[in-house]
Amino acid sequence: MKFQNAIIAFLSFAATSDQLVFVSAETESKAPTESPVPQAPVSQAQTMTPTRALDGYQHMAKACVNGYNIVKYADKSITECANLCNSIDNCLGFEYGVDHGGIYDRYNPRDCQPQSSSNTAGCPGVDWNLDFYKRTLLTDSPTYLRTVEPTISITTAPTPSPTNVSTDLPTSERTILPTAVPTAKCSEDPNGKYIDKISKESGEPVLKTCDSLKNDPKLNKVCEKKVLYTVDHVPPSVMCKVTCRTCNPCYENPNSKWVLTTSSAKLKPCKWLARKDEKKRKKLCKKNTSMHEGYSGALVSCPKACSIYSGIC
Repeated sequence: MKFQNAIIAFLSFAATSDQLVFVSAETESKAPTESPVPQAPVSQAQTMTPTRALDGYQHMAKACVNGYNIVKYADKSITECANLCNSIDNCLGFEYGVDHGGIYDRYNPRDCQPQSSSNTAGCPGVDWNLDFYKRTLLTDSPTYLRTVEPTISITTAPTPSPTNVSTDLPTSERTILPTAVPTAKCSEDPNGKYIDKISKESGEPVLKTCDSLKNDPKLNKVCEKKVLYTVDHVPPSVMCKVTCRTCNPCYENPNSKWVLTTSSAKLKPCKWLARKDEKKRKKLCKKNTSMHEGYSGALVSCPKACSIYSGIC
């Protein structure tokens, strides 16, 4: 069993004993010695341990996030990866490559992948050889994204006497849904690239930048209709959240596709799921959490349709 798994097992034991174990970045980066390592059973469940060397982050062993990759860096220390995440406004945490002996070989030890979500539900980090570091210097309670302008006009001066005409009152409906996860200022990388289509000639993805999308006369259509994923690339609604106005974590594109079955690589759009009755939707959202070629399960791809199961949105 891997050295780091033994460390995680020890940390998991300490957590259940109401003790906090702090691990320095120096200890974590050392290679295993030649001496035998105690072999202890390791739980497959995600474990969380505070890390003194990484202020502002909560370590979640064997955890990951589906479908919110910002960018991937190779050969970074945990501290370097945290600094990269801190420099990205919409980074809510980062995945970090760890040799868990997982079944997928996409990630290597010391890989660093900032995420624009901290929702680890349905993502088996042990299979992907990943740990997740959740950014904690953000709000932990639901918040509201600020509107660009006040919704109520402010009068320049009070009226001299009471009038029979009612003044403007706040609307009864909220303009923005409360977010279900901690939020940071929504931003995007102008040079960030999204997948526009697959080239018929080469079979390779054709990529475009968020900056070019801003001036596209078909902006709204592109954001709504372009929903392709690959292992390394995401659609414009994920990469260019400001331009596509998709910053709200409860945003759901009815055309977004999710993995119905992995055996036959069958995908379904969120609008198909939304038409199902509550019992069927709850079952599909709970059951379908696998990933395939970049596509996520229903719970991640269709937050509104799956609110019957998650209680969010």
